[in-house]
Amino acid sequence: MKKITIPLFLLLTGVCGLMAQPTVTLKFTGHDIYGNYARLSHVRILNHSKGWEENLTWPDTTLVMQCSVGIKEDIPYSGFELLPNVPNPFYGETDVCLRMGISGEVSLKAFDLMGKEVTGFSSSLEPGEHHFSIKLKTADIYLLTAVCNGKSSTIKIVNRGTSDMNTIKYVKKTSMAIAKGTTTQPFNLGDNMEYIGYCEMPNGVSIQSTPVVQNQGASQTVILLFQVSTNGDGYPCTEASTVSDYDGNIYNTVKIGNQCWMKENLRTTSYADGTLITTSTTPSTTTAYCFSPNLADSMIPMYGRLYNWAAVMHGSDGSTSNPSGVQGVCPTGWHVPSNAEWSQLKSYVSMHNEFVCSGVANYCAKALADSIGWNESWETCSPGNDLIKNNATGLSLRPSGGFYPPEIVTNAGNTADYWTSTSVGDTGVNAHARIYRILHSSATLNNTMAFQSSALPVRCVRD
Repeated sequence: MKKITIPLFLLLTGVCGLMAQPTVTLKFTGHDIYGNYARLSHVRILNHSKGWEENLTWPDTTLVMQCSVGIKEDIPYSGFELLPNVPNPFYGETDVCLRMGISGEVSLKAFDLMGKEVTGFSSSLEPGEHHFSIKLKTADIYLLTAVCNGKSSTIKIVNRGTSDMNTIKYVKKTSMAIAKGTTTQPFNLGDNMEYIGYCEMPNGVSIQSTPVVQNQGASQTVILLFQVSTNGDGYPCTEASTVSDYDGNIYNTVKIGNQCWMKENLRTTSYADGTLITTSTTPSTTTAYCFSPNLADSMIPMYGRLYNWAAVMHGSDGSTSNPSGVQGVCPTGWHVPSNAEWSQLKSYVSMHNEFVCSGVANYCAKALADSIGWNESWETCSPGNDLIKNNATGLSLRPSGGFYPPEIVTNAGNTADYWTSTSVGDTGVNAHARIYRILHSSATLNNTMAFQSSALPVRCVRD
């Protein structure tokens, strides 16, 4: 008997006519270069053979394609979710869509990271896609939460600018015919497909995976690779997403490498044992004092308080160890980082391409600096230049300036100086301690020193 050979491409393209409309299910997952899981914010799916494109938005990372041409069966949607706002980051105003397959009383609220409600909206809504315009007065990171009939959905929105009011305004409703994750676009086995994943970094910037291009046959899990580290850097520490001090102030945390840092400047007026720290405007080397930035209490929520070294150490000796072992002014379970711990942070950030500017290992200031508060600079790779690209690490260092005797100079907007627990040189009025500094016009994080009578901000590290 003569053997009959059928070309592979005929088997692939013709099998849909021989079978009863099989389905191909694609599941997408993201990994970074070290094999760590990377959460996909959305995925682009392109069919080059048929000329169409679909987009999946987290938490939907599965696409079902039916092997046929022109199937138009509508599948009702029963979910409830906020889609990513556009633009994000934004400057005072942004738009967001709430997709819901249920009906009921909807509450949509914006919260700052301290959990305080900033603005809200509530109304009875029917199934569909509901569009809102959001305005926020203050540059910051917010959580936007929608709730209806026991279901909830939350997204992070990043405001880099200002608006004249805090408001959520209903705009319009649009229809929604098909279930998310199921396409009615034409597909045949063997079609040439391309898949691109996107992952949102802590500073709100979306990064793109390496595209996967292949002729698609059977169902599979598609791994989308990001050429950066996404191993939790820049996100809240899993062991302690927040920490509170004796005064009841709550601070957010951030993981960078193996360290867990406060991502806000300390603003307590009490030690963990309840001892009060005197507030003053007079510098001192030996007496513990704290100050307000620019001598203005209104600046404390944004910049924290400034402390002289005696206040920072609370009677402890200087330390060069890693970890320092000095609790000092920090809450219980946290400590004042030594010079070696700040050096560890700098080394880690400098070794990761996603945290350095223009490929220069030492240019890490932008990745450490917050995207608000800095005075403008024309120096490329400095925190004051193109602020929206700052803060890739999520550490959010802010330019609170400080007091530098003998002259009382604040430098708010220009300088972010932070104490270490490491002393240097002389004693008495000439005593110094190591500090780490970022300038609005410099690309580097610098290790220098300041008089212990100076008043500077503090960041604590988890024990």
